[in-house]
Amino acid sequence: MDTRSNGQKSLNIIFVIRYFHPFIGGREKQTLNLASVLVQRGIKVEIITSRFYRSWPRQEVIQGVPVCRLPSPRIKIIGGVIFLCFLWRHLYKRRASFDMIHAFQVGYSSALAMLAGKLFKKPTILNLAGSGRGGDINRHKRSPWGRVFLALCRLASRTVILNREMKRELGTIGYDQQAIVHIPNGVDRAVFKPSSNRKARRKEIGVNDETILLYTGRLAREKGVDFLIRACSRLTPRSIPFKLYIVGNGPERSRIRKLIVQNHLEERVHLVPGVTDVTVFLNIADIFVMPSLHEGMSNSVLEAMACALPVIATRVSGNRELIEHDISGLLVDRDDEGHLTRAILDLISHPEKARKLGATAQKTVTEHFNLDTVAERYILLYRSLT
Repeated sequence: MDTRSNGQKSLNIIFVIRYFHPFIGGREKQTLNLASVLVQRGIKVEIITSRFYRSWPRQEVIQGVPVCRLPSPRIKIIGGVIFLCFLWRHLYKRRASFDMIHAFQVGYSSALAMLAGKLFKKPTILNLAGSGRGGDINRHKRSPWGRVFLALCRLASRTVILNREMKRELGTIGYDQQAIVHIPNGVDRAVFKPSSNRKARRKEIGVNDETILLYTGRLAREKGVDFLIRACSRLTPRSIPFKLYIVGNGPERSRIRKLIVQNHLEERVHLVPGVTDVTVFLNIADIFVMPSLHEGMSNSVLEAMACALPVIATRVSGNRELIEHDISGLLVDRDDEGHLTRAILDLISHPEKARKLGATAQKTVTEHFNLDTVAERYILLYRSLT
């Protein structure tokens, strides 16, 4: 539906996000997908982000969304300051042409965006990215500059949270509870769905009867991939033929590679660079594992659920709101490798149980986490503020 068809003025919204394509991560993907659906519905969206390398284009259109990259040299602190200067200039020059600023994740870029909105008398929205020890609130509470960013982000007209833990954390620093809106992440059901030719795809890449375990996402310490590798080292390959595909990029990549060697899993664990289209791997997998230490709301888990994969995830705030234990997936303790190993064995040994968990997971995504429904909720929020 084009929102212009009912006579309402077409909204013009600036998205501000520090890291964006060609970086591939859950937040980047979710931001782009949301912007793309909004554009299809008649909302004008421009994404403002960083240009870390000269080879990156200053302007381009991705999935129908205009993207503007502002200079941000890869120099610690200095690069951030330069980006903020260009961001301020861009927002100031464009202040008469946009209706709202929507920023993603607490940080210096979102803090400046919220301040600009206040000064230019524009409504602003801030999306939190994560909860727990490494989430937006707790991470920034531990440093003086972080507390400044949190204070400036309190200027947001509305703060969007992904899970209930985020609301509790905002309460600990005095955020206005009336200005908090709960809108989950969404997944494109037209893209993420069970494959109709799964056997053929497995055969193409040389997969036989092995059980395929899969992790997709950023290779960062908070994702707990080392926890997954140690759990897999407890599986006996001869009696339980399996392969684990770890798909993603990030600062932990070299450490994970060493851990694979240390645990003698070179033949069983395959470390694959991040890809734009993860459906290639989702469509050959048997079990998806998300071993994160904390989460906001995992796009990778949502995508796996949409593809009817049984998911094993750690029992942390974001995962708990996606998965109902033993009904739409399995939840395990994040500090118990044996618990994760037993959960993997459980699904390998009981394929019918795995199938039922996957089917329920797919139904959950369809009913509650459809990207089209999420986009409509954002449109209602935008309209309410303008």
